[in-house]
Amino acid sequence: MAQLKTHGNKKRLSKRDPVTLEIYQNLITTTETRLIRSNNYTTARLRVTLCLLTITGINVSQLLPLKVHQVKTLLEEGWIKIYCSKRRSASHKAYLSNQGKHLLKSRQKDFDLLFFLKKETSYIFSSQLDHNKPIRREQITKDVNKIMALVSKNLPDQPNLKSYSFCISDDITQLWRDSKDIKLIKQTIGH
Repeated sequence: MAQLKTHGNKKRLSKRDPVTLEIYQNLITTTETRLIRSNNYTTARLRVTLCLLTITGINVSQLLPLKVHQVKTLLEEGWIKIYCSKRRSASHKAYLSNQGKHLLKSRQKDFDLLFFLKKETSYIFSSQLDHNKPIRREQITKDVNKIMALVSKNLPDQPNLKSYSFCISDDITQLWRDSKDIKLIKQTIGH
C-alpha cells in the first residue's frame, strides 16, 4: 500500500505514475490472459473500465454513474458528458482524440456485451443481474488495482500504478505550473 505523506492537515498518497498507451495495452492483454476463468460480463466490464479511464482521464467515482446512453454518445459522436460533484459546474464534456477513438473501436465487442439487454437509462457499470444500480466503487477499484499491480510487476521500471493513475488533471496542473504554456498543454492532453 502507498505510504501516506502529511502536508499540513492533509494526507497525500505517494506519487503515482500516469498510464501510457503501452501500459494500457499491457493492462488489456493481462486482463484477457489472466481472467480466462472469470465471467465474460465481468471481464468485459473491466476492459471497458480500463478503456474509458484511459481515454477520458476521469476517476472511478465519475465513471460509475455513467448510463448506456452517455457511453453510446461517446461511441457515436466522440464526446461524453461527465458529471463532477466537486467542480463548480455540475458537468463538463470530454472529447476524444483520434487515438481515443481507435481504442474505443478496439473494445466494441466488450461494449456490445455490456449493452446487451440494457435500457438506455441503465447503468453501464452494473452487476449482471441488476442494471438499475451501479456497482460499488470499492469493487471496481479493487479489480482495476489488481490488474494494475500485475502489470506493474512485469514492467522494467515497475511504476506505481493505481486506479487514480488514469486521472490527468494532476499532471495538467503540474505542467501548467512548470511551463505556463497553454498550447503545450493542449497538445499534451489532445485537446
